[in-house]
Amino acid sequence: MFGDMALQFDLCRRCGVPLPVRCTMTLAELCEWWLKEKCPAASKEKERSRLRKHIMAQLIGKLIVGNVTTAALERRFGGMATGGASNASINSLRAKLRTIYNRARKAAVYTGTNAAADTEHRRATKSRFPTLRAEHADPLLQAVPDQWRALFATALLLGLRKGELFGMRVCDVDLITNSLVVQ
Repeated sequence: MFGDMALQFDLCRRCGVPLPVRCTMTLAELCEWWLKEKCPAASKEKERSRLRKHIMAQLIGKLIVGNVTTAALERRFGGMATGGASNASINSLRAKLRTIYNRARKAAVYTGTNAAADTEHRRATKSRFPTLRAEHADPLLQAVPDQWRALFATALLLGLRKGELFGMRVCDVDLITNSLVVQ
């Protein structure tokens, strides 16, 4: 075994490849490193809360990063599913862990395999939201104050969002061709 390590070190030295760094961080510490060094400021608190709840405060967070296996992550994700987490939430955490591993590898904080990369993507069902039906349009517009009715009718009939409505300029409306340009 030591002969293999000596050969590996010799190959690294001759090829100019840095020696592998043995990471002694736990998965929780790696997550903290990512939060401190790489996480965008706008999403830091949300990510900290999610990682703390699902990784850092769990047994898997206490494992040395190199000892975290795909199977261990799958067990954790299974526990989340049993606890009521949606497949979309699990997929989001799975993607975040892949990112954390990749950023750590790029920064040479960790040089092992990305255990999250081989975890299974869960099929997430798209949420269906109730939408306004045609027979509800007239009662809705009758309930809107007069000064706002034209704006609501335009939004409703053309499917425009608030930003598109309020971003419209006079030059976007052509009364001759009865057309309007949405930008």
